[in-house]
Amino acid sequence: MAAVLAGMLLDTVDLLTFGPFGLYGGFLLAGAVGWWAAGEFGFERRARWLIVAASAVYAATPATEFLPLGTIAGALMRLGPRSA
Repeated sequence: MAAVLAGMLLDTVDLLTFGPFGLYGGFLLAGAVGWWAAGEFGFERRARWLIVAASAVYAATPATEFLPLGTIAGALMRLGPRSA
């Protein structure tokens, strides 16, 4: 459930940084959300930076405001294979 909420938070940041502000503000805010979420889920340093980069690029990319890709990624992470 937490993975889906983290994805929803990323999508909310993307939606709130609509327009020209999103190129810079979205990049920085989504990068911060990615850093926080990757830390919460225990990703190692290299994977954490990849998540930060992907989050920042996603939010800074024009016309992604209404695509819930963060929520979808969180749902896939939640529904994916689990280790016993």
